[in-house]
Amino acid sequence: MVSLAALLCCLFNVQAQFGEQLIISDDLDAPYQSYPVDLDNDSDIDIVTLFGGDYSIRWMKNLDGKGNFSDPLLINATQFVYLDIDFLDIDSDGDKDILFLGNNPRKLIWIENLDGLGNFGSEQLILEIDFITSYNTLDFDDDGDFDILFNTTDTFSGEIMWIENMDGLGSFGAPISLIDGIDVEFFEPILEDIDNDGDLDILTSLESYSPSIVVWYENSGNVSFDIEHVIHEFQTFVSDFTTIVDLKYVDVDLDGKKDVYFETYHDDFDNITGWCKALNEQGDFDFPEILDNLFMVFANYDLDDDGDVDFLSYTRLPEPLIFWRENLDGLGASFIQRQISTEIDRPIDVDAADFDGDGLLDVLSTSTDDSKVAWYKNTGILDVVENVAFSINMYPNPTSSIVYLNTNEPLASIVMYNVLGTKIKSFPTTSQFDISEVPSGLYFFNIKTVSGLVSTQKIIKK
Repeated sequence: MVSLAALLCCLFNVQAQFGEQLIISDDLDAPYQSYPVDLDNDSDIDIVTLFGGDYSIRWMKNLDGKGNFSDPLLINATQFVYLDIDFLDIDSDGDKDILFLGNNPRKLIWIENLDGLGNFGSEQLILEIDFITSYNTLDFDDDGDFDILFNTTDTFSGEIMWIENMDGLGSFGAPISLIDGIDVEFFEPILEDIDNDGDLDILTSLESYSPSIVVWYENSGNVSFDIEHVIHEFQTFVSDFTTIVDLKYVDVDLDGKKDVYFETYHDDFDNITGWCKALNEQGDFDFPEILDNLFMVFANYDLDDDGDVDFLSYTRLPEPLIFWRENLDGLGASFIQRQISTEIDRPIDVDAADFDGDGLLDVLSTSTDDSKVAWYKNTGILDVVENVAFSINMYPNPTSSIVYLNTNEPLASIVMYNVLGTKIKSFPTTSQFDISEVPSGLYFFNIKTVSGLVSTQKIIKK
């Protein structure tokens, strides 16, 4: 009798290797976020950084298109804590202006790029309103200019609103309500055509004193978003405070359809990282697949240029580390962690862009305690190719009690989750374990090897 076994074999080549740390700036205090952007229209990637020491926005010009940067050049020095910032042509003159959300008080402000060369004018107030939490930009009314979508909260209820760019020159109208939440707050809305009907829908999550609910609102025309589709509702038996801390719309398994990637914070259990697979292009999604509960993802890029989505991240414990997770099979099931740098003190932001014009994505880091903005060159294919084979065989499936596990790699951890993303228990890294005590149903096993490979396996408990 042939058992139903979950079998994974991954053969891969290392295709991205990052060079030594190249410091862009380390003499201004407390940088906390950096953005790769072509600010002066010369077709190479500059860097804009927010500094907490003097509450300034500054940019570093890419001097030669090869990753040699100028000293930080001042853009704005008003005493704001900058909560979010974007670069877009607000006044329709062909260059990138700056739009930002400032704190104390909450204001949406734009600054004009005067000449397309990175020389900026004074602040221009768009909106001052309490409790703005985030914003997005889009041509909401299809008239050729950028409007602004934003959400607000007063800790008891939330609202998603938009304001129109009235003339394409940066004069904005009054706020218009789109979705009004009663006893609920909204995670930062994502604008995507989820049902593939040619207009932009809204992906978000409902956050309150009950578990998060990931939802999308259908754009039914005439600026109406009154049809709510639930993607997944998190449940816990002990705690109500499971909340979304990151949400992305990205093709994790490389099947041509965008999936919903999420990270949660849980006050009684581990944080959960996972994704809901898109079943079609009409907005239907599967139950969550658990990726790994031990890392946070800050950017999704194809860092090894192999056509699938890798994850770029950092950690501060047990030591500061910038790293990336290679998507080994293009299916979002197995990853290996690869170190980029430990030469940072309290990393706070990572990103990727091609700073030297060689067609490969380099990595950008910002670390606040050592005041560093730095980049790491992607050198491409290594001279020595690393080959790794990782196989897992879990059986029988279904099972009522004992699960047997065969693998050719030493294991670091085996963690069991239910379909709601709740951690059930951890097991010793042995060749068999007993799940007879758990209720019947479908379960996910997050299996990590000593070398950093990660696999998610499904087992049905009878």
